[in-house]
Amino acid sequence: MIRFVGTSSGEAEMNETEGERRDERLKSYDSAIMTLSAGQKLPGNIVDMSMGGMLFEVEGLLPDIPKDDPVNITMNLYGRETSFACLVAYHRGNCIGLILQRK
Repeated sequence: MIRFVGTSSGEAEMNETEGERRDERLKSYDSAIMTLSAGQKLPGNIVDMSMGGMLFEVEGLLPDIPKDDPVNITMNLYGRETSFACLVAYHRGNCIGLILQRK
């Protein structure tokens, strides 16, 4: 179940300014699995989400993931396993900024 607890602050703004932000971000502390295009699975947590993307924090070491690489985020949403197709926008430290792909 997703638990949104308010809007994000500066730690999640890594590459953006207020003028670039299109959607309000909501904090989340939910665990999720990121599946890389090569099939590797990385456990972690969703730090925040918006209608346009999310910030994912990897547990442990983050491999080098190229910008625009497709990844899949899988989490439990209201009792159902749900997946989100994303593209890597950036990564810094053990956090990855993701852009949600819309069908």
